[in-house]
Amino acid sequence: MLFTVIDDTNDSYGTPEELQLLIEAIHRWDISALDDLSDYMKIIYSSLLNLFDEISNDLTEKEKSYRVSYTIDTVKEMFTAYFVESQWSHQNYVPPFDEYYRNAFFTVGSFGYTASSFLGMGEEIVEIDTFEWLLTTPKLLSASYELARPKNDLMSHKFGEKREHVICCVECYTNDYGLSMEEISEKFNLIFENEWKDINQECLKPTSVSMEILLRIVNLARLVEVTYKDGDGFTHPQHFKDMISTLFIDQMPI
Repeated sequence: MLFTVIDDTNDSYGTPEELQLLIEAIHRWDISALDDLSDYMKIIYSSLLNLFDEISNDLTEKEKSYRVSYTIDTVKEMFTAYFVESQWSHQNYVPPFDEYYRNAFFTVGSFGYTASSFLGMGEEIVEIDTFEWLLTTPKLLSASYELARPKNDLMSHKFGEKREHVICCVECYTNDYGLSMEEISEKFNLIFENEWKDINQECLKPTSVSMEILLRIVNLARLVEVTYKDGDGFTHPQHFKDMISTLFIDQMPI
């Protein structure tokens, strides 16, 4: 939830000057940087530091504090990519698709969200080697998040057009290739199909990490598949109404 707040602040709410101070504070990762921020950003920044302090205190007792160090590095990288997108928007710059996509690999949380998902896992599952494996950008990771970004952008594109400062891969792809939305949808759907093939193949191969680790990444891809199946379910959760009813309210026929 906190990452989403920071993402939206960069997308739509922060001024260029405020966002510059925020990213500088995030790179410092020190409570003393709080004084430079506007009042509403102080709440965001202090919440971020407090959250990781709490996690660090818990993991230090278990001699697992390295997990926090690795994760903070990936989170800083993700927030820097958010800031790059905000600069593009404020400058009315639509980057080429390849440039957008390189940055989007970080904004979609490939490293930041995945590393964060490792923080609370069992001691016997996650070791330093797990984070080092993640930072090699294994194919499972790239396939999962290369599915996530276009799936997200394709379904949220119409909503995004109504907001002043949002750039997405659909817009970049249209500028580069001059295709219609129908043609882009066909190409992206082919990407989704191929990425799922890669995800399945990678889960069938021996790896240096356990299946529990692989499933963290697969489940994030599954989450995207479900969230954006019939629209932008993240922004408009009414898309989940029937699914939630089926899971938790309606009786199962016997």
